This record gives sequence, C-alpha cells and structure tokens, in this order.
Amino acid sequence: FPSHDKRQRDQAIVFDCTKDSLAFSYIEKGEELGKTNIPMKILAKVDSGDVINFNARSGQRNSDYSAAESTDTDAITKLLAQSAKAKSKLLVGLSVPEIDFKQSFTVSLASSKSAVNQFAKACEIKLD
Repeated sequence: FPSHDKRQRDQAIVFDCTKDSLAFSYIEKGEELGKTNIPMKILAKVDSGDVINFNARSGQRNSDYSAAESTDTDAITKLLAQSAKAKSKLLVGLSVPEIDFKQSFTVSLASSKSAVNQFAKACEIKLD
C-alpha cells in the first residue's frame, strides 16, 4: 500500500510471504535507511483501532529501496485482519530509539478488503 500523502510518494508498506515466513515492511526510496542494521519500532493503527507494535530492523530491500522489516507473525496477522475490515485509513509510525527519530504517515485503506483477502488466501493466513 503506497502512502497517499503527496509529500511521501516514495514510501509504502509491504506485506511479503513465503511458505515459511511472513513479513511486514515500511519501505522508502533511497539507501539511507539500508546503510545500517539497527532496531526500530513500527507502529500501526487501523481507523480508530488499537495500536499494533512491531519490532523491526533496518536494511536494504533492493537496489532502489531500503526498509524496516518485522517478521512478528501474530502482529502482522492482527494488522491484516484489521485492514480487511478497515473503513478508511492506516496510520503508520516509525521510531528509532537509538537516535531519537520519529515519523508517521497515513495510508488509504479504501477498497483494501479484496487485496488483503487475496493476500491472506495466497499465504494461507486465517483472518479472524
């Protein structure tokens, strides 16, 4: 899901899965975030729901994007379930306690139900 804030077009959140793993990432264009491997926090809140906390690590996603990635399956499944029922938005926050850095952005979840359900089915994730 890309950010819909015009100032943040080079940011997105990404869900990935393989047969044995599930990941949730904040990605941004560039290499700055990927130059280090430091612990980070990702916070996510769907509509007026509870905040979901993710422990993550920074790293390089590919040649164009760096990422903060979490593999906390329980938290990711909770976020997917809430996103499938979303009415409007996902608020995502990043925190890097080591350098006292914080930022946030909003992602539109309008019409996300179908995409989330397709992802869950392909990855064999049961959403409650």
